Amino acid sequence: MNKVVITGANGFVGRHLLNHLVSKRFGEIYATSLNEDRYPGEGYFFLEVDLTEKEQVDFIINRIKPDFIINTAALSSIPACEENPEEARIINTEAVRYLAEAAETNGSRLIQISTDFVFNGKHSVPYNEFDSVSPINVYGRTKADAEKLVTEILPQDSAILRIAVVYGQSLEGQHSNIVELISNKLNYGEEITLVNDQWRTPTYVGDICYAIEQAMKHKATGIYHITGSELFTIHALGVYIAQLLRCDPSLIIATTSNDELRPAYTPLSNEKAKETLGYTTISIEQYLGG
Repeated sequence: MNKVVITGANGFVGRHLLNHLVSKRFGEIYATSLNEDRYPGEGYFFLEVDLTEKEQVDFIINRIKPDFIINTAALSSIPACEENPEEARIINTEAVRYLAEAAETNGSRLIQISTDFVFNGKHSVPYNEFDSVSPINVYGRTKADAEKLVTEILPQDSAILRIAVVYGQSLEGQHSNIVELISNKLNYGEEITLVNDQWRTPTYVGDICYAIEQAMKHKATGIYHITGSELFTIHALGVYIAQLLRCDPSLIIATTSNDELRPAYTPLSNEKAKETLGYTTISIEQYLGG
């Protein structure tokens, strides 16, 4: 039976992944977070762990000796990372070093969740896994540094899954996401202003969970882009959702971001994941029940 440790299990991706693997009866599941279990369920063990404390990481991983460690924990807020770069480095990079080293000691495989923001956004076509990283913000730099560490420490026993603009149903107390936010505003007839100069590939959280499951089954190694197959500006996404929900698209107001901290163009090509992991995606129309 597989033993799996999920870090960041109170987070959006972490909780969905926990629910997914438990429902699949994938194995013996251990969920960890800095705080107590916010959404108690059954079929897993929950442990409070501070990933920035090497002793705690070593103790838990040495004790469990998991087959897989899936790290979904991160400080992902762009403003928070810019305001607290050392905290971002410790959470997003150093904690990953501790996990990778503990994985190496115990013969575990590590799946590290990364981001499209490792790229600088100067492309005009979707990035693939061979493109060089060049982040323009603290968040992207700390995640790129974590990718390098994982590759150096566990070259044959790790997979890096880059995700982007994740959406899906949030649990009570979790932060919302762009598709939920737009849908809720439209349903209440409220205007929403969205930028028209940032291109992304929105990704359904259920697709990410499936990709992680496949990465474990295939014992995947290397970098994979796990994103949706549709490409939008944030504004175009809003207009599209309005059309799908049969709401007034004039409620979606366009603006230019002039944002120096968020790259302009970071769509990711998911062809490698489709070909090697059997990765599949749903459309936003399918998600919204169209």
